[in-house]
Amino acid sequence: MELSRHDKVLLSELIGDASTLIAGAFKTDILRVKNFLNKLMELVKRINEENGNIVFGFELHEKLDSDMELVAEDIMHCRQSGRECIKIDLQNNFLPISDILVADLDKISNFSADNERIFIRVEGTVIQTIINGVIRKKVDVLAPGAREPRLTKYGRSGSSYALLIKDHHKIQLPKEMEFFWNDRRKRVLIAERQTEKILQNSLFRWIEQNLIDGRVRTEVHSISQERTDIEIQTFQGEVFVIEIKWLGVNAAKTKFDEQRIKEGMDQIFVYLGRDPLATRGVLVCYDGRHEREHSTNSVIDEKSKHMKGDYYVLFLPSETASEIRR
Repeated sequence: MELSRHDKVLLSELIGDASTLIAGAFKTDILRVKNFLNKLMELVKRINEENGNIVFGFELHEKLDSDMELVAEDIMHCRQSGRECIKIDLQNNFLPISDILVADLDKISNFSADNERIFIRVEGTVIQTIINGVIRKKVDVLAPGAREPRLTKYGRSGSSYALLIKDHHKIQLPKEMEFFWNDRRKRVLIAERQTEKILQNSLFRWIEQNLIDGRVRTEVHSISQERTDIEIQTFQGEVFVIEIKWLGVNAAKTKFDEQRIKEGMDQIFVYLGRDPLATRGVLVCYDGRHEREHSTNSVIDEKSKHMKGDYYVLFLPSETASEIRR
């Protein structure tokens, strides 16, 4: 497949960007990295033409103790033996070993983050450069300007955190609320476990199932040493911090009113002030109060918000999912 002149220019720019990132991480010459990536790009094209789409990972090193130059047949042999990741260096020499066997994006990203490694992941004709767990550059060698579709029914990107939160509230919470109420007629929440923790776990599970471009963690200690309830980190390097609160009363007679919203926003202000890596901070207040109180006492002074902070006060339904459908 012959690329258009526009795509050739775009591909060269993308390879150059990836080369700059890798060269910076290794503190080596950019041209050296660019030559390596161009060789790898031609290898990916050949494998795709001869074998169709494959998924494969390269644990990248500056120099390995190897003089075996990688060819397409080596990759296919490794795949046939059940190995989807190998070690490779900037001279295109390889070792048929790696600390991980499969090239799943989450496994490579987590390993890269935990061990401060650089990976090149190939999926079909797409080459992903992963540095410390984050996809820093993505290049489709046959369609440099292509965009990826969303594949899951409720799949959302990390930057669409508001939709992840609202989808959970609309779709998932009604299915679980019968377990969260101690007395739903009086709107008293359960207190067998920490009420806030129950709601936090529910949202965390939803995001974990539907986040399409990153990973999500719970009970995270950030750079600021503050513990955050939920943290979304996209493969593009964005970080979204979510703090969970609840309003109303639980079976232990613990009670929170709109002052709790203000306290939560103050926490978000602290997180964002101390953590330079955070893209945005989000407060989610699940409101177990009666609907009239929710409607009239759920707004705070906009001046108390951080410029990178958001908040949502979400009314907890008393009805079960089946009752709502009726």
